[in-house]
Amino acid sequence: MVLPAAAFVACLAVGLEGAEAVVAILFAALPSSATAYMLSRRMGGDSTLLAGIITVETLAAGITIPLAIALADLAFGPVF
Repeated sequence: MVLPAAAFVACLAVGLEGAEAVVAILFAALPSSATAYMLSRRMGGDSTLLAGIITVETLAAGITIPLAIALADLAFGPVF
């Protein structure tokens, strides 16, 4: 929830409102892409660690995305 909260503060700071702010907050709440795993594996990185990180982020997204939507809805009103 740290990154979506930071995106929320940034939207308020720069004056974003409505759908633009909601989209920015939702993008901040998304987990890392699974393609990062393949990139890590091809480049000799710690792909096992990255697989664990992606798994945890994906599971956490089930909680953080609805919370980010609720936060954006409270702050900017219903957009969708």
